[in-house]
Amino acid sequence: AVNTLTDRSSDKLKEKVVKMKSEGKLLRRNSSKYRRKTVLAIRNNALDLTVPASDALLKNRKNQWVQLAGHQGSFAPAGPNTIWKKRLMKDNNETKAYMAMMEDAISPYVPRYYREVEYNGEYFIEMEDLLRHFTDPSIMDIKMGSRTFLESEVKNPVLRKDLYEKMVKLDASEPTEEENSQSSVTKLRYMQFREKGSSTSTLGFRLEAIKMSGETPNTDLKKVKSKEQVLQKIEEFLIGRGDVKEAVMNRLLDLRNGFTASKFFKDHEIIGSSLLVIYDATGKAGVWMIDFAKCFQVEGRKLTHQHPWLLGNHEDGYLTGLNNLIKVIGECSSSESMEVQNSITSQASSSFSSVSSSSISIATTSKIDNNMKHLHQQTKSTKKQFFHQLFKS
Repeated sequence: AVNTLTDRSSDKLKEKVVKMKSEGKLLRRNSSKYRRKTVLAIRNNALDLTVPASDALLKNRKNQWVQLAGHQGSFAPAGPNTIWKKRLMKDNNETKAYMAMMEDAISPYVPRYYREVEYNGEYFIEMEDLLRHFTDPSIMDIKMGSRTFLESEVKNPVLRKDLYEKMVKLDASEPTEEENSQSSVTKLRYMQFREKGSSTSTLGFRLEAIKMSGETPNTDLKKVKSKEQVLQKIEEFLIGRGDVKEAVMNRLLDLRNGFTASKFFKDHEIIGSSLLVIYDATGKAGVWMIDFAKCFQVEGRKLTHQHPWLLGNHEDGYLTGLNNLIKVIGECSSSESMEVQNSITSQASSSFSSVSSSSISIATTSKIDNNMKHLHQQTKSTKKQFFHQLFKS
């Protein structure tokens, strides 16, 4: 299903593919005559394909591939309902993790694993294509945990110029004099900088990328740090759809139950893993755990995934992040709740419009009582709005 460039039929096509790959662009259909003959790139933290695929395969796929966050060129179409993920680390740690999770309580909440395959000297994991469940979906990639680096990286002294350049791009005042003179930083230094500058350090998760249906992906989320900023971005993602919010919340609650019941996660640290949130226009929604290349077993220790990290305890803060994510999504407003709130506020305003500043009549008090009975069925936030209007009046 995956062809090399030398298998393509046209030199012109090869040149175009190479050029677009170097520019980091995707090929789009500009007209009905344009055939999807070339590369459709995908990326998974939320799906990332840059390996050329056959015409027959691309024609039969339900969705066009989209690019979000993750390593370029890590994914490729394998079949109508599966993808290949390249093994980026030397060992097959992620393969082992998926195999173990297929027999664990967490299995309904991770992509189904099929096999590991070798192609052109490289190894790939064949797994379920999560987009197959949806039509032109909106997708959000959430990096989980309060620690995004391995403990082994703490002692890694290698200086990297590329990470220094990324740091300067985000905050030119961050590097020290020594780092500026070296024009490089260690991976640990950069990772801790990223954590400090995002909601990773405060909420235990951060937003990596968002793609709305029919739009280009937004990966410019590195400075989304405060709870209020995170809440705003998630509300924009949910576009006020109460049905989607409810479906996502239920899925997250079920996922948390599976996580706490999992034997696998009791002795495995989870670093660099994401939650993939997907929904489409029908209201169908799902949440899956993805990316386990840095998921390692910890010998002789049971992890809480909530305790603060100290060197040697291998705590990752995953469950802390999951709990906070559930709280934040629970606070997201939806169009339905806003309609109810506006209706009750209108009733409150009407009730108090004829009341003098010195007294409240018995009839008005009766109206208040009736409104309060109705409000008892509403959310706490709606009640707060009612009392705000009461005291204001």
